[in-house]
Amino acid sequence: MVIYAIVSLIVGVGYLFGPNLLLTQFGYTMNAIGIYQARILGAAMLGLAILTWSTRNIGACEVRNSILLSLFVFEGLGFVLSLIA
Repeated sequence: MVIYAIVSLIVGVGYLFGPNLLLTQFGYTMNAIGIYQARILGAAMLGLAILTWSTRNIGACEVRNSILLSLFVFEGLGFVLSLIA
């Protein structure tokens, strides 16, 4: 959970404050709608970073299992959509 929190923080800050700078390194150009969507994704990633960082020390319980399941679904769907695009 700690690694996920750190990566989410870095990516979230990048998407929130500099989506053009971050994505032009991969050859993408963004219009206003794309920048808005990237910033929304950045805000979501920062929320996930806070969630995973604040729950990093809880033991195995239903709450932790629910968080891990939701992160798995989130990342799994993102991976599949990236493959399709």
